[in-house]
Order: sequence, then C-alpha cells, then structure tokens
Amino acid sequence: MAAMRESPRAAPAADALDRLEKALRATPTPPADPLASSEHASALAEILLLRRRIEEGLDAPLRIALIGPTGCGKSKLLSSLAGVPASPSGYRRPFTEKPLLYVHLEREETARRTLPAGIEYGLYAHADPTWRDGILIDTPDCDSVVETHRRTSAEVERIADLIILVADVHKYGDAVVWEAIRRLAARGSAWAIVLNKQAGEAPSKDLRARLAAEAIETPVFEIPDRRLGDGDLLPATEAGLAALRSFAAEALAAPERRRHLASAMQRIARGLRLSACEILIPRLAAARDAIDLARREATAVFVTARHQLPRQLEVSIDPAARKDLYRGLLARIERIDPFRYPRRLLTLPWRGAAELLRRAGLWPRGRGSEPAPELAEASRRNREIVEEVLARAASQAVERLRDLGTLVPFSDLEQDAAAAGARAASRYDTLAEEFRDWVREQAIELAGRLTMGHRVQFYLAQVFFGGILLGVEIHTGGTLSIGEVVAGGLVTPLIAKLAGIAISSDEARRFAARAGERHREICEALVDEEAKRIDDILAARAGALRVPEGLARAAESLAGAIEESLP
Repeated sequence: MAAMRESPRAAPAADALDRLEKALRATPTPPADPLASSEHASALAEILLLRRRIEEGLDAPLRIALIGPTGCGKSKLLSSLAGVPASPSGYRRPFTEKPLLYVHLEREETARRTLPAGIEYGLYAHADPTWRDGILIDTPDCDSVVETHRRTSAEVERIADLIILVADVHKYGDAVVWEAIRRLAARGSAWAIVLNKQAGEAPSKDLRARLAAEAIETPVFEIPDRRLGDGDLLPATEAGLAALRSFAAEALAAPERRRHLASAMQRIARGLRLSACEILIPRLAAARDAIDLARREATAVFVTARHQLPRQLEVSIDPAARKDLYRGLLARIERIDPFRYPRRLLTLPWRGAAELLRRAGLWPRGRGSEPAPELAEASRRNREIVEEVLARAASQAVERLRDLGTLVPFSDLEQDAAAAGARAASRYDTLAEEFRDWVREQAIELAGRLTMGHRVQFYLAQVFFGGILLGVEIHTGGTLSIGEVVAGGLVTPLIAKLAGIAISSDEARRFAARAGERHREICEALVDEEAKRIDDILAARAGALRVPEGLARAAESLAGAIEESLP
C-alpha cells in the first residue's frame, strides 16, 4: 500500500489537522490553570505526532514499547525477543537511562523521527527480517527516582502503537503498575502484560483475578524466574517468551499492523477532540466565569466603600473664599440700593466714631482673607481617610479573588492593591488643589453676579421697612419727630445693610453646601477610579481567554477526516 502522503485521500485529513493546529495555537490558557496549560501543550504534541503518522501512512513500522517499573527485566526481555544483547542490563538501579530503539536498517530514517525532539536515545540497527516492520523500544523505569526517566517513559508510552507492560512478582501489585494498567485499558490501543520472574502459580492467579474484578481484558504472558547473568538471554524455547514473540509477530503482519496504525491515528484524533471540546473550551469558560464573578465581587467591595466614604469625610470650605464671596455679594447688593449715597452721608458720624474706636483698639479690625490653618488640617485628615478607605477596599477585593480559587490569578493584583492607598493619596492631593481653585473661582464668579431673586429679596425688605415708616408718618399726622429723624437717618441704612448681610450670608452657606457636595463627589470619584482600574484589569483577562472561532468545529471534523482517509 502506498504511503498516505502519496494518496489524495490523505489531503482532507492533513487540511483538517492544519485547521485544528492553527486554532489550537491561537487558543489561550488560563495562567493559573496548570491542567489547561498541560493539556494545551499535550494537544500540540499530539498534532505533531498525528502529522508524522499521516505522512508515514499505513506502511510505517509498528512502534512496540516495553514499559514498567524498575528492575522488572525490560531490557533483558527486549534483548531476548531480538535474540541479541541489544539493550544492556545490570544490577544498578536505575540502569536504563534513555530509550533504546531496536530497528531494521530499512526503517532507520523512520526510527529517527519516532521520539519527540529533545529526548536522547540509543539505536541498535539490525537486518533481521522478523522485525523489519517493527521498532522495539526499551524505556527508562516509569517509577524511577530520576524525574527525567519518568517523563521519558511517559513520552514513549504516548507515541507507541503497541505497549507491553512489564512487571514482576514483586511489583505487579504496586500503585504505579495499576495506574498504568487502568491508563492503558482506557487508551483504546493494543497492549499486553508480561508477568516476569514468575515463581509458582499464585502471583499469576492473583493478577488475573484483579484484572477480572475491574473488567480489564488483555493478554498476560508469564515468564518464570531464572538465574541469568547480565549478558545472558532467556532461552528461545521459553514458553512465555515464545508466546510473546508470536503475539508480536501477529501484530507485525501486514493486515494487523495496518489496523494498529489506523487505530493509533483514530485514537490521537479522538484525544485531540477530547482535549479541545471537553477540557480546554470548558476550562476557558470556567476561567471567564470566575473572572466575571471576581469583577462583580470587586465592584461590590468598592460600591460599599463609596457609600461609607461621605460619612467619614470632614468637608471644610476655605473661610477666606467664603468671606470673599460674602463681601463681593454684599458690595453688589449695595450698588443696587438707590439711596446708598444719602445713607452713607447720614452714617458718616457713626463710621467716624467706629474708626476712632478701632484706632484706640476698642473695636476689632477685619482679619482679611488669610487662609485658615484648620482647613489644612481637615484636608490632611481627609487625605488619610481616602487613603485608608481605598487601601482597605483594594485589599478586600483581592481577598475575595483569592477565595474564588486558582482559576483567577491574583498575585500581581495583590501587589497592585498594596499600592492603592498611596496611589489614591497622591491623586487626592492633585484633586484637592484643583478643588480649592474651583472654590476660589466659583466664589469670585458668584460674588460678581446677582440673581433676580437677590434683587427681589433686597427691594422687598426696603418696601417692608418703608411701609413701617409710612405708618408712623400717618400716625403722627405728618409731624416731623425726633424718632422719624433717627429712623430715617440711622435705622434705614442699618436695615438696608442687614438685608444685604442676610442675603449674602445665606448665599455663602448655600455655596458652602454645594462645594461640600462637590468635594464628596471628588472623593467618591477616587473610589470609582480604583474600582475601574481593577475591573479593567480583570476585563482584559477575561477578553484574553476567548476561545478562537472554529476550534470545536476543527476538532470535531478531524476525526471524520481521518476516518475518510483510511482505506
């Protein structure tokens, strides 16, 4: 049969594999999800393996791997199957440190592409036609104390078409052996068990009973214990060895070998669909859901902080700005008084007396518009409150992220949250200065503007007092009295002044309330900024975990394309 790469039927499978690889390479993995990361790397490795299998076709040699725990006789068994001491064995543990490939000269090029890049291996070339269509692979111990040995054994197991699990009477019940048994039974490819160094029937019966209890069916070959030197081989006439050789020869025969190779390609395609559709895509969805929940949790923390903040703040308006507003409004009100000049003449004696008293130190002078020290203290306290509230909120938000589990990485957010207080304090200083500028600008603007309401209030006050004077004039029959002179010359300007003071003071109080509300809005905006900062970080992470369009479709279509490519 021609190689698949020469057959037009292989083209759809190769194209489907290319589409899946492109989608898979564009697929992100949650940074805090080692399972997804490991599955992603394994899927890319399986794609490379399947591509090689498609290129080689069904005339490729069958990879037969001997795996098992330390000291079980894998190397001696391979050499005995080959009939030559191809893989040295010895007492030292671990002894086999890298895979050894027993390969026919005609299959050497294929053998060199068998193992993944980066794995060191040995090669024993031969010309025995018995093993022309097979590559026997000896492996390091699957339970070795050396980690690289264990990883190499797993890699050889992954790429093998037929696996022979070798255990002896001392190791067949070990956990590592039964993990391998269950893994191979679920794999869906050909495999067998060799119970080596058998002494009596009890171990074999026990092993078979355990397999039956778990409904696991696979050939079991028994090889008795023999005292052999490191370089000695098992006798070729040994029944268990002969049966194992017949099992391998049957697998290497053309029809069966092609069936095994086709089954391996189908198994890899099914595994890729499983990785993409049942592991990677759900894990990505779970990570996005966890991040969305984290966003809601963090938002809730900052909303709570935002509502608690106004109750803790001391809102103080610069008395100098308030005084400037008051004076400016009063001056504007006095300008709309049509009798301001006569009244100033009438009050000259009183103002002169007040000036004499001030010079004598008996009348207080105005302090002007000096800034109040208590304002700076209030600003400092507010800065500390904002810093503390935001530092606590950021810490609580990250704490809730930690409670959500490992799908949401929080270590960098934890470092960012530690700087939230200092970041807010620095930002508060800038906004506080802008706020003070706004207060001064607003005070100047308001002081230079009189509303219709101000004018109506002032004139109504004058009309009201004018009505009182008119009533007195009517009551006295129009006779000019001392009381009326005093009222007209002193009380009337005073009433006008008091009306202006009342209007100005009321407006200054309203302005202080508006400014206080603006100050609270500024502080709340700081909380919102920090909340948005964390939310943007989490939103970006959720966006980075989108599943590429077509990943599931490419994984589903690959299995069908492989089926169609097989004869």
